[in-house]
Amino acid sequence: MFIPSAASIAHDELLAALGTENNPAQWMIFMEAVTRLLPAVLSSGRPSRETIERCAIGQLGFKSWKEMIEAPINDGGLGWNISAWKSWRRAWAVIEAHPWLRNEPLTSSEVIQLSLKVKEAANSDDRDSIMPDWFPENMAEAERFLSARRAENKAQIAQKIEAEAKAAATIDAQLTQSAQTIQTQQERIELLEKENSQHMALVQEYHNQQEQQARQYLDLQATIDLLSTQLTALKDQVQGQRQRTLALLLRLRAGRRQTRRQLRKARAVARRLRQMPLWGRILAVFRGYQAGR
Repeated sequence: MFIPSAASIAHDELLAALGTENNPAQWMIFMEAVTRLLPAVLSSGRPSRETIERCAIGQLGFKSWKEMIEAPINDGGLGWNISAWKSWRRAWAVIEAHPWLRNEPLTSSEVIQLSLKVKEAANSDDRDSIMPDWFPENMAEAERFLSARRAENKAQIAQKIEAEAKAAATIDAQLTQSAQTIQTQQERIELLEKENSQHMALVQEYHNQQEQQARQYLDLQATIDLLSTQLTALKDQVQGQRQRTLALLLRLRAGRRQTRRQLRKARAVARRLRQMPLWGRILAVFRGYQAGR
């Protein structure tokens, strides 16, 4: 693949601009090189395919700036990562808006933090906050601003710690009260459990009494049944004895009537005998004796 010399030179310059030395502002050198060599990647929106093909990115064989960033150096890439590029580009936008920052040895992270803190102060509800479009005009002013913000943050942190301490104290008091309430409820539960045990004992005793009464009832019912049977038998015996007694009484009455008849007959015979002479009496008695034989 043929690579134009201008593309190779651009690649070398970009690699050199990345640098390896410990320079906090090295990233600015790289961004200046990108601005000069590849201005399309800094424009808003995504570069068109024609733009990529005409610049060093396409001439080095890549289809996008991301592909060139992540490709190995030996393959014409930068051997870098896209997340770092996004961070540098974000910080570079702040540099472009406030050029005096280019002369300060600031890292991309420090530039972004300064921008964020200014925006945070501008959006704050504090009546002493800065104007929405305000930004430090030099490093001294930026230091004063950051120092003031750090002091405010410390004060806010102290207030937050104090508020949290009060909240913790309140929670501790609530926990203590809750523990006391729990203890009271636990004692109440134990008392109710004791009362319940006593009630259960009474219920068990009642059930035992009911069972005992049930057994006594069954025994009494068996006794009643036995006595009823015996009473029926006794009634039968009494009825039989009554019938026999009645029969005997009837016989006795019949015997009495017969005895009375015989007595009347004997009296009549005696009256007749008293009216007969002696010899006639003897003869009558003898005849009666013979008749009786």
